[in-house]
Amino acid sequence: MVGERYIVVGLARARTGWFSEVSRWAQSGRLPIEFVKCVSAAELHARLDTVGAVSAVLLDAGAPGADRDLVSLSRHSGASVLVVDDGRPGRDWATIGASSVLPPGFDATMLLERLQATATPVAERGSRRDAAIGAPASEFAGSLVTVCGVPGTGSSTMAMAIAQGLAGRGDGGGGVLLADLALGGEMGSYHGARDVVPGLQELVDAHRSGRPDRAAVRAMTYRVETRDYALLLGLRRPRDWTALPSQATDAALASLRGAYRWVVADVTGDLDGEAETGSLDLEERNHLARSSLSAAQTVVAVGAPGVRGIRGLITLIDGLTALGVDPGQILPVINHAPRSAMARSEAARVIADLSRSKTKGPLVVRTRRDLESIHHAVDPLPPQLCQSFAVAVSQIAAAAPTPVVRSVQPLPLIAARTAS
Repeated sequence: MVGERYIVVGLARARTGWFSEVSRWAQSGRLPIEFVKCVSAAELHARLDTVGAVSAVLLDAGAPGADRDLVSLSRHSGASVLVVDDGRPGRDWATIGASSVLPPGFDATMLLERLQATATPVAERGSRRDAAIGAPASEFAGSLVTVCGVPGTGSSTMAMAIAQGLAGRGDGGGGVLLADLALGGEMGSYHGARDVVPGLQELVDAHRSGRPDRAAVRAMTYRVETRDYALLLGLRRPRDWTALPSQATDAALASLRGAYRWVVADVTGDLDGEAETGSLDLEERNHLARSSLSAAQTVVAVGAPGVRGIRGLITLIDGLTALGVDPGQILPVINHAPRSAMARSEAARVIADLSRSKTKGPLVVRTRRDLESIHHAVDPLPPQLCQSFAVAVSQIAAAAPTPVVRSVQPLPLIAARTAS
């Protein structure tokens, strides 16, 4: 098309040869582009917000910050992403949403051809967010059970019991994984794990620039022989959530569901996000929990008896429904329940009366005095406890929509434009 022009934002390491070449082609008029150079991922973020209708992002595969989240941000801003890849192993840019991959020795003709195939000239763009991203691909995945609770109520133990119970059922074919997605990351201690790697951080890192296959995902977990499930170790320090980009984290969660028939996720019960608090940092801190809960077929909410415990459980349940969780998929649990049947019935009535979310009646769990020694020896948990959880969780999951995950990477823009 005569007169078409592209705005291209580039990110590359210092003294990268092609970076200067593209700038020279733009200044000389050899290419119909306006080229904006960036030296950091943070600057590229800012440019996407200030330059206007960006047609494409030209990305050096070796630049710091060049990963799945940066590609996703660029695509959602309406720009195609052209990656200049030097062929290093372990990177699959097409899988994580890049529109095209260029060799380091590309020339002006090749760059223009890729722009014409994947990007939209600025004259054709009504808005920087108008370019279609396309419907994400879908694929079958295992069922996700997310367990959260009021602090100190034993939600981690409940998660272990659920994983052991599901592993003992006939429908556990494909394996059961217990994933430690809590900020505290205490599952390693409960299972006597002597290693701290690989774990959640390594799994997310592997999804920053690609998607490991099923065998590679399983290789990052540990087998708990006494309970017949696999374990994904969690964060080594609570502050390590800052090393988990949201898009790579979601891709890692999708891979776990693709590798196991059941994934039981133990998460922190703090659900606040930007909409509730005005803090984007808080939403990113709680992303593990919010994402796991939103994708779950069954959510187990754990509380304790007494005024404080029941109030905390009601607040948690209402927070889950505010997040978008279907009340029918929430299983309330009262741990350390009193011996009196009347007291247990009264606790269930209070939950039903005061909660705005009409969930199923709570599952009550009596206090077990031998749990500390069981955790210390990593012995099997009481079979009756595990079986009751497995039955309840399986029934809720069976009634939930078919477990399907949506790939977090968008289709190439050229495919979306052709489909429309």
